[in-house]
Amino acid sequence: MTFDPEKALPELICWQLNHAAWANAWFRRAMQGGIMDAIQSSTLKTLQLPLPGLDEQALIFDRYQKITDRTRKDSDQLDKLRKQKLGLMQDLLIGKVPVQVDEPVPKAVNG
Repeated sequence: MTFDPEKALPELICWQLNHAAWANAWFRRAMQGGIMDAIQSSTLKTLQLPLPGLDEQALIFDRYQKITDRTRKDSDQLDKLRKQKLGLMQDLLIGKVPVQVDEPVPKAVNG
């Protein structure tokens, strides 16, 4: 697919086609109950994309990229912490790291 660079930011259109709920719904309707291995050009020609001005498209796509980058970093950090947790649990289970259990102090009996 090619787009007029004076009207559309191709990356934003790609993002919409791959992730927007309205686009997924539109493609499901266009399939008419069948399984579509590829999107046919005749199907794409009837698609009407919401297309704000280029400046707004750039702002939207910039925000999308920042959120995606942050989500990716957070996901990487979560994976790292999960692996660290598993390693610590393993060290505790095999006794590599001793666990000190404090004995409860008996309460004095008044009497």
